[in-house]
Amino acid sequence: MNLNEELLELLRENAKKGKEINFLIKLIKDRVDSSDFNSFLVINYFMQAYHLSFCQIKELPGAFCMGGGVYSDEEINALIYPHIKKSL
Repeated sequence: MNLNEELLELLRENAKKGKEINFLIKLIKDRVDSSDFNSFLVINYFMQAYHLSFCQIKELPGAFCMGGGVYSDEEINALIYPHIKKSL
């Protein structure tokens, strides 16, 4: 899967600024074709942008902002952001 390098860099820059997970997901959603947007794509962008394993971000599809309805914005930030910070 070819990922947009500019979008990967934008994700990194915004994570360094402390932007929340839902904001980072919205960056992806706003910059890809709506027919291509899905959990698999978001997971791939997060894995590539932040050098994370699937195990580190497996909760991502359950985020409210992804339509999963399992994890609130605060919960998904608490679960995933520590892994992102380590990669920056």
